[in-house]
Amino acid sequence: MSFFTYDEIDELGEGLIRQYLGPNAERARRVDIEGLVRNYLKLPLLYCSFAEHYMAKIGFIADGFTPLHIVENGKPTERVFAKETIVIENCLRQKHESGRRRFTISHESAHYVMDRTVQYASFHREFDRERVYSLEDFSGLFSFEETLIDQMGAALLIRSNLTADMKHCRGYAKISSAAVILRHSRRSI
Repeated sequence: MSFFTYDEIDELGEGLIRQYLGPNAERARRVDIEGLVRNYLKLPLLYCSFAEHYMAKIGFIADGFTPLHIVENGKPTERVFAKETIVIENCLRQKHESGRRRFTISHESAHYVMDRTVQYASFHREFDRERVYSLEDFSGLFSFEETLIDQMGAALLIRSNLTADMKHCRGYAKISSAAVILRHSRRSI
């Protein structure tokens, strides 16, 4: 992965959104992240019930050879997805999970954008205060690379012209708190 400054990430994300939205870019208050992934980036987007040992894994972008543990026909199984396929934990389809779902999709698509091609499989994980983490797990959760990916994910969800009114943006656009915090904190610096 190439490393970018936060401003470069914001500019790249905003540019992608402007291209995706076309003439409607200035009026748009919400980004259809699933449409961006499927129609603009041309990436497969699937929902599955994960059967991973580490339960905080809720999103995955495939590299074409790393298996994902999912539930198929009521049984746990390993499945290798085609390269650049985004797989989202099925429980995030619930209405009250829309913010987490949208951020997870944007996070996985940010891996694609930032890496240009998926060199290796990647999971989106959430921090769980109740869990005891190994040093490897902990460093993966808080790596510099994942911080940049989260920043790009937030840039794909939240238009730069909306960052001034974060309360309106979060409620209207169904954006996760994490995306709002990431996007707003970089604007305040």
